[in-house]
Amino acid sequence: MITLPSGDLVVGGVFTRAFGSQLNTIFRWDGSNAQPMGPAGLNGGVWVLKLLPNGNVLIGGDFTDAGGDATADHLALWNGAAYHSVGGGLNDRVSDAAITPSGDLVVVGRFTDAGGNPHADRLALWNGTTWQSLGTGLNDAALCVSLRPNNDIVVGGLFTASGDGSVPMHHFGIYRANPNGLPEPVAPTLPAWPNPAQTVVQVPVSSTTHSIHLLDATGRIVQRQSVGSGSTTATLTVADLPRGLYWLQTGKGAGQRLILD
Repeated sequence: MITLPSGDLVVGGVFTRAFGSQLNTIFRWDGSNAQPMGPAGLNGGVWVLKLLPNGNVLIGGDFTDAGGDATADHLALWNGAAYHSVGGGLNDRVSDAAITPSGDLVVVGRFTDAGGNPHADRLALWNGTTWQSLGTGLNDAALCVSLRPNNDIVVGGLFTASGDGSVPMHHFGIYRANPNGLPEPVAPTLPAWPNPAQTVVQVPVSSTTHSIHLLDATGRIVQRQSVGSGSTTATLTVADLPRGLYWLQTGKGAGQRLILD
């Protein structure tokens, strides 16, 4: 649900009727009555509603037709009078969206194609003209996206790595602009748990993680563990180690401080 500059509300969801009227998954509430948005509404659920700086409403979700526009697959713009497709749409659900300071649109979801770009796996950027993939995308569905003050793109979801498995991202990923201005995945620190720990530590791994090292405060490796093919989580037993501060590191270089208490 969002509020328009007029004070009206736009409500989206998974419904076909509201206030006794046929209102397919979306309507505008003017304070007294529910008003349809277009003659037919949408033919699938709404997950995303964003008010754009120009006053248009961005809508994302499970639909493949918006007000009769059959090219508005899973993403559409409402200009107050009609729906319009965004770059030919996407081939599966759009779960969330964010607008960059430059006006680019970043969307995430379950899709593996954006406007004909087959490399836009679950994460894509619309620059107003074309859809661009960000890195190699993600290896599973993304549910949410946000922008940090430094313009990093932060995504969360079911994924465990970038699309090609080269960057481990256990349900949380960061994309940062490269020298060419295109966002690329940045390996976050390992979200190992629990921390502090007493007996065991669970460490998320990806297809490119072959080993885990645990270093003491002097930099000495006190535990080394290989990671089996296909594993998504490795377990370190730390019950016999002295209590104190350690550094947990994967073979790809991502790491974090670990406290044993």
